[in-house]
Amino acid sequence: MDRAAWRELAGLGVFGLLVPAPTVAAGSVWSTPRSCSRQLGAHLVNGPVLWSTLAAPYVDGRRAGRFARRRCRAGRDGRRSDLVEHAGEVDALLILRDDGIFVCAGSELPGFDLLTPLDPLTPVGRVAHLPRGTRVGDARDAAELRRVGRVLCAALLLGVSSTALETSRRYALDREQFGVPIGSFQAIQHILADMYVRGSLARSATYAAAAVLDDPEISDPECATAVAKLLAGEAAIENARAAIQVHGGVGFTWEDASELPSQARLGARARVR
Repeated sequence: MDRAAWRELAGLGVFGLLVPAPTVAAGSVWSTPRSCSRQLGAHLVNGPVLWSTLAAPYVDGRRAGRFARRRCRAGRDGRRSDLVEHAGEVDALLILRDDGIFVCAGSELPGFDLLTPLDPLTPVGRVAHLPRGTRVGDARDAAELRRVGRVLCAALLLGVSSTALETSRRYALDREQFGVPIGSFQAIQHILADMYVRGSLARSATYAAAAVLDDPEISDPECATAVAKLLAGEAAIENARAAIQVHGGVGFTWEDASELPSQARLGARARVR
């Protein structure tokens, strides 16, 4: 993702959604971040948008920067290692550990091996170890940020599943076979119905998790946020696969992106999971 586009997103306030505001409008505190994340997912915005949003409250003056963080337990050689998305581009790295939240500059990253990612939109670097970084939050902050991250991630995935359904619905109404729209075929109707049910279930779980973040007495925040991310992830993956079926394989390859960008990217993402 180019810097100009990233600055435009920052100018819209996308990465400052979690920064405390002087006043909070009536209603859910999480309604705006949730809705924004869903729209980002619906349009398949690439780049570390989630981590940049999570990092903004902890890195003063860096809301327009790019942040990324992802951990794996072991590398291919069996030794512990870390995977950092956009390793060569990030301005700062947000590190979540059990004992707190840490931040280090992207320039402090040790040498990394650039891996061949399954998703060509997300370059990934593997480092043997990460620097300790500067502590900006305690263990409680880290646990809370994980819960918030799950809800925003669920919202992103919900946007993906919604787009898969909508593009499939439109295609089923426009594409004709044997002189009638393919949406009139029972097999296609069943696929679309399943996509709708998966998306509705994920939406309910995501909204419920956001409500729990507002009022933890409603339910267990850990359970609610985990369930939301699980169901939204399943809906995104399965709806993307179903979209390929409805389109008859059209949009499965990147070469088709010029004519059907949404379907092409949905197909490619479904393929790599």
